[in-house]
This record gives sequence, structure tokens and C-alpha cells, in this order.
Amino acid sequence: FVDYMAEHLTPNGRAAIIVPEGISFQSAPAYKQVRKYLVEQNFLWAVVSLPARVFNPYAGVKTSILFLDKALAKKTDQVLFVKVEADGFDLGAQRRPIERNDLPDALNILNKWRDVIARGASPEAISSFFWMIEAFSSLNLFSHHHALPARMP
Repeated sequence: FVDYMAEHLTPNGRAAIIVPEGISFQSAPAYKQVRKYLVEQNFLWAVVSLPARVFNPYAGVKTSILFLDKALAKKTDQVLFVKVEADGFDLGAQRRPIERNDLPDALNILNKWRDVIARGASPEAISSFFWMIEAFSSLNLFSHHHALPARMP
């Protein structure tokens, strides 16, 4: 499904696909093959890991959002990973509102990362981006140089 979506993007096409977390991080051969394809074909520019049970009561599986952009991903050899720990609701079956919500920060980080890449993603710009985010955000994030497949999760 993910590779089908990627293959059918227009030359400037974009997509955000919600997938089981396994596609992003597990070592099963099929998952590795999908990740390799997305990286080598320059589709993937960011991954957001969502909390388990975020889609309760319909599904309790941990999920991620894959952000694809054929034009943008070609401008960098890095993929941003953001871990969202709270989405503004408890993780019970009723999904009651809570105070903590990492989604606005995650969206802000994604927008800033997209802007850094769009401007050329120099090593200095990337370092500056991560320094700024670490200084002002409580979210867990990191990037991978996808030119080095051995380091890919």
C-alpha cells in the first residue's frame, strides 16, 4: 500500500500516510524493503511517531505518519523523526481531553524542517534547526542521514 501510494505521486506530489509503527522501525524484511524504497527513491522527508492507542476505540496499535514529498525529499539526505507522546486526549477507550498536547509543537517542527529543506538544507542550517528545537521543545526528535542505509532503523 505505501509503495503503491509513493509510486503514484506526481513529480511534485505529496502524501501523509498513517501506518503501523512496524513499518517505521521493525526489522522484518518487508518493512525494511519499504523503508529502503522510500529513502532510495527520495520520497520520505519526515516520520511522526504517535502514541499507542491514539485511534482508540477503533484500533490500539501504535502508529506513525510517513510524510512523502517527491520534490522536497530530493533536497536533503536526512529524514526527520518526531515522537509525539501526547495528543491532547488520554489513551483510554473514552479518549477524554487532557492538558498535554504535543501535536502543535510537532506541526511547528515539521513546518520549520520543511522550510530548512526547501532553502537548501546546508549542514549549518540543519545544525541550527536542531539546536533551536532542542532549546525550545520538549519533543523527542532526531534525523537520519539516509545516504547510509546501514544506519537506517
